[in-house]
Amino acid sequence: MRDVCNGGHFLGPTVRVAGRCICMSSGTNFAVARVADGPVEITAAVCEQVQAQWDCIKLMATGGVLTSGTDVDDAQYTHYELEAGVAEALRFGKPVASHAIGAAGILNAARAGVDSIEAGSLSGATTKPAGAMPWVRIPARLSIRTAAMRAS
Repeated sequence: MRDVCNGGHFLGPTVRVAGRCICMSSGTNFAVARVADGPVEITAAVCEQVQAQWDCIKLMATGGVLTSGTDVDDAQYTHYELEAGVAEALRFGKPVASHAIGAAGILNAARAGVDSIEAGSLSGATTKPAGAMPWVRIPARLSIRTAAMRAS
C-alpha cells in the first residue's frame, strides 16, 4: 500500500511505515518485535530495519497495555540505549518514533533525540528535559481503559 500510494498509482495519503518495532527481551510487543538488548544489538536491529527499506524506526521505550507482564511506567531502555538507536537511524536519514507511555520512558526517549513519542498518555512529563531535541507527542487514539478491556 505504501508503494502504491507514494508512487502515485492510487489516490491516498503519503504513507511512512516502520517495520518491526525494536524492544528489549520480553518487552512490549516482543512476540512481533525485533528483540535487541543493549546498544550494540539495538544498533544492529536499526541496521536491519534500514536494510529492509522501512521509512522510519520504532523503538519501544516503555511497557504497554497489551503486552502481559509489562508495565507502562517501566522504562524498558535507558536513554543511552535509545540514543544508540537514534544515532544509527540518523546515520541513514531515518526518523525515529518511540512508544512511551510512562514519564521515565518519555524522558529517556526525549533525551535520546527521537522525532516523535507515540502514546505518551500517562506521561506525567509535562515539559521537555533540558538539552532534549525537539519532538512531537502523538497521543494514542485508543484509551487505556478500552485497550485493557480488549486485552482481557
